[in-house]
Amino acid sequence: MEKSGLPYDIREFIKRAAHDVLRHKVDAEDNGPSRQQEIAKRTVAFEYWARAISNGIPENEFEPSKAAILAFVDATIAGDEEQREEASDALARWRQYG
Repeated sequence: MEKSGLPYDIREFIKRAAHDVLRHKVDAEDNGPSRQQEIAKRTVAFEYWARAISNGIPENEFEPSKAAILAFVDATIAGDEEQREEASDALARWRQYG
C-alpha cells in the first residue's frame, strides 16, 4: 500500500457500504442522524482522505482538504444542491488527488 492508503477495491467496498447506510432516511421523531449514519458519513469522508493520501496529497494540504470533504459530504446528505455545488467548488484545488 502506497503512503498508508487503502487498496482501491477495499476503499470502494467501504464507500458503497457507507452510502447504503446514508440512504436510510432519518425518522422525523429522531433528533438527528443515527450513530450509524454519523459513522457512515465519516467513512465516506475517510475514503476520500485515503484516496488523497494514496495519490500524494501534500501534508500541509491534508487538513484543509479534510474540512472541504466533510462539507461536501454533509451537503450531499442534506440534499442541499446549492451547498453541494459550493463545497464541490471548494474541493476543486484537491481534485488531482482523488
